[in-house]
Amino acid sequence: MVIYGEWLFLENAVVGCLLILLTGRAAGRHQKRSRMILGGLACGLYSFTLFFDFLPVWVGVLTKAGFSILLMFFIYGKRQLWKLIIIFYLMTMALGGAVIALLYFFDLPALTGGGGIYIGSVRAWQIVPGAAVGFFGLWALCGFFRSKALSERTLMEVEVEIDGHRAALRGLVDTGNFLRDPVSGKPVFLVTESAVSQLLGAAVSPERFCCIPFCSVGEKSGLLEGIRPDRIGIFENGTYRPVEAVLGIYKNTFPPAWNGEEYQLLLHPAVLD
Repeated sequence: MVIYGEWLFLENAVVGCLLILLTGRAAGRHQKRSRMILGGLACGLYSFTLFFDFLPVWVGVLTKAGFSILLMFFIYGKRQLWKLIIIFYLMTMALGGAVIALLYFFDLPALTGGGGIYIGSVRAWQIVPGAAVGFFGLWALCGFFRSKALSERTLMEVEVEIDGHRAALRGLVDTGNFLRDPVSGKPVFLVTESAVSQLLGAAVSPERFCCIPFCSVGEKSGLLEGIRPDRIGIFENGTYRPVEAVLGIYKNTFPPAWNGEEYQLLLHPAVLD
């Protein structure tokens, strides 16, 4: 079989980007577009280890493990790194199963080696539909499990700290809250103006404030005043868990929750991760 280096690189770069997207979807983690593209390119370059089939098996195993660890650390950082690595491998195995099924049904020639698989003599109409079904199927499955978890945990106790001022607030998880800080990419928690007044001292550094663009029903677009806190933590079953988020100031009050309870924060769904 003749292997074309440009196609080997392109196939694995695209699949790498898809796997990074699926991993982030399953873990509820946001990845910067630039890092996702660079990660995909790294996957494309790594695919050339296909030609190093003369190396011992244990070297290949260590190389794969090291590459996946570095890839997830580069894309998402060290927080929950092992969880992300496990999810990355699960998504890889799921898409790998889709590829094997594709080879079987269309009787396509393929070559494995160095921990990779190369499909030759293939047309776009043969591989694109199967890849699309596999990707969107996993995407929908991840969304289903996240929605199920969301329905079981909606109200949470949240502690916020700014310049030594702490406040214990009640938060409601909102699946329709997709706001993120455009600079850091962190999720945005909407907080009522009365609640945030407990946290702001006489002099607050201007560096804490930011502008968050938003779109809502009945209003095409706008800017929301945001504050970057020192610390935010969530209490679940008596256990404290720190989260990374930016506060967006909401000028009004929130309506009561489904059970009639009051709350001061509208949380981003990423808080469930």
